[in-house]
Amino acid sequence: MVNYFLQTNIKKRDQLYVLIYVDDILVTGLETKIDEFKQFISNRYSIKMPGEVTRFCWIDITRTTNEIIFSQETYVQELLKK
Repeated sequence: MVNYFLQTNIKKRDQLYVLIYVDDILVTGLETKIDEFKQFISNRYSIKMPGEVTRFCWIDITRTTNEIIFSQETYVQELLKK
């Protein structure tokens, strides 16, 4: 069983989405809110910020100018090889 934890804080103009899985955290939303969150967390914990995510929890993430595409094709291909 896999448990995901998604915490949202949505107000009229403020958006921040935080997805936590074991020791990985994915943060998205308004850039100012992301920066505030990073500052808050880094003041309390030693963290790494590798940059733009391409894969999280077996989901491939691709960004274009207009959209974000989620795919599990790689994960399915890995399962089929077993």
